[in-house]
Amino acid sequence: MDIYDSEAHADFAPDDLPFHSPEYIYRWLKTNPFDPSENYPWSKERTFEKELLALNSSLVNFGLAKFGASSNTMKRLYSLEDSSIRYAALSGVGVSRDKIARNWVDDLLDDVANNLEDEGLEAIGILIANPNIPDDIIINFLRRTDFFSLVGEDDWMSMLSCFSGNQRLQKSYEKPIFDDDSVLDEIHYYKPIYESWRLYERLEVSQYTALALRDIAEPLRAVWKPCLQDQKMLASFNSEYLPPIKIEEQMSKWRDPDLFDPELGVDSEDVIFEQVRSHLIKLYPPVRSEFERLKLSMDRAIRRGVYRYHPEPDKDLLLYAASVDGEVGLEEMLWNKLVFRDPVLRGELKKICWSQPMTIIENESGKVGRRYIARKFEKMRVVYEKCYPRWFG
Repeated sequence: MDIYDSEAHADFAPDDLPFHSPEYIYRWLKTNPFDPSENYPWSKERTFEKELLALNSSLVNFGLAKFGASSNTMKRLYSLEDSSIRYAALSGVGVSRDKIARNWVDDLLDDVANNLEDEGLEAIGILIANPNIPDDIIINFLRRTDFFSLVGEDDWMSMLSCFSGNQRLQKSYEKPIFDDDSVLDEIHYYKPIYESWRLYERLEVSQYTALALRDIAEPLRAVWKPCLQDQKMLASFNSEYLPPIKIEEQMSKWRDPDLFDPELGVDSEDVIFEQVRSHLIKLYPPVRSEFERLKLSMDRAIRRGVYRYHPEPDKDLLLYAASVDGEVGLEEMLWNKLVFRDPVLRGELKKICWSQPMTIIENESGKVGRRYIARKFEKMRVVYEKCYPRWFG
């Protein structure tokens, strides 16, 4: 059978691809996708893609759309008006480009701008969830500039919902081995992440925007300072590139206007707004003394953030979370990876979770006892063990 095997075909030349079966070609494309991180001038050429396109095979076209790189190839594929091919192109690696060059995605934005219909806007929603899209498009989207200034409020919020799962916002900067401009590159890398945090400043407060902001902020990388050693560069970083976000100001802003009592300074039970504020804790310097100070806050949202993001959790913090905030505090501790990474702390958390009193629930059968936080611990343990098996070895 003519199926590509990466080991059996280690010396395979891509120019021979057109002579193989569509299944073989698709397998090769999937095993050897274009890697945007390589960023070499020649890496986008992949001249064999033009020959593969000429085969007029639906399977090969799908593989090219998902794993190809050439802007001309992607533009041709997108013009075929095949929904599966278009989706693959919008979610594939071929959306990437050099910082100053144009590609088929820029042309697509121009086309949609001239005809803001549902189909085009849906395509941009798929595109904006792709971690390979150029940073300037992300920044324009978050600032609502350029093409995105034409998009209506409801459509832009729908796109924001798509954007919340973009993996680009969750990854730390990886310094290239050979790069004299790595410090500036690091700053530019964090720019889209920083602009995502600035949504706290830009969005108007409502239940709708709070839901969207919570989903954006939860997986978002912290950006309080990249690892800049040069003091002059550090100063320019703060003043020019990424001015500090005023955390306390945003803590005050993001409260439910229907529930907040300004005289008492407290909210009624509103989980969404608490979660929105709690994620701001990631912007504080990750040092123990700062988090120990924040732990004493009267605002439960701040305490929730401390439990989840504390850089040096210990048994005292676990006991504090349980005694002050009960199951709410313990549930936040379950999201602190540092707790589960430490076998001793993990054991202590399990003990504390299982020692919590049962919640009594009334249903048609009568009163039923429920150990919510203990069962939540066991579920989270399974998730962590699957993602980080070495922690449990």
